[in-house]
Amino acid sequence: MVTSDSTFSITASSKATLRVYLPLKDLDYQPSSSTNPHIHIVPADDPRNKYGHPYLLFVKEGLKNFPVVRHQGRWYKLYRTKDMNAPFLGPFRPKVHATDLLVDPIEEKAGSEDDPETETEDKPAQQDDL
Repeated sequence: MVTSDSTFSITASSKATLRVYLPLKDLDYQPSSSTNPHIHIVPADDPRNKYGHPYLLFVKEGLKNFPVVRHQGRWYKLYRTKDMNAPFLGPFRPKVHATDLLVDPIEEKAGSEDDPETETEDKPAQQDDL
């Protein structure tokens, strides 16, 4: 096995195909910068989970559910070896990737301490003593 970095390893099988193996901790990773309403976490203790570790499942009406993983900003089908249950990248899934929704970071409210309108809104109205 040749390790390319600390996040995954690449091995060549006898069929001359490359597999990108993934660490277990990355199987349920979802970036906060994007959301996908069709991605669901399957916890390790879920009775339907046959892998023993949490993973992500793509669930969309009209399509068959399948395990997925986010790797380098793209969604891939998640495969596992039969003998060791080791997770590795399957093919890129453009239908999953197309359902991502980008989330804009929360912007600060308009107005700052130097803004006179903000100051008057924060102060109680003054009453004149006549």
